Amino acid sequence: MRPPRLVDRPGTGRYRLTDAAPGLRAAPVAKADVALAVVELAEGREWLHAAPFVVAAGR
Repeated sequence: MRPPRLVDRPGTGRYRLTDAAPGLRAAPVAKADVALAVVELAEGREWLHAAPFVVAAGR
């Protein structure tokens, strides 16, 4: 998994996994949201043998 930029702030629970690179101006992602994404990846098989990006979901 590849997050763009991690920040120390409360998680929102709103993130998405994608195979498309988010670009240089991607919104930062809370470390708590990355932790949730790690759990999602560990429990599922959708991203098996892949390296998705985790990005902040829009509002």
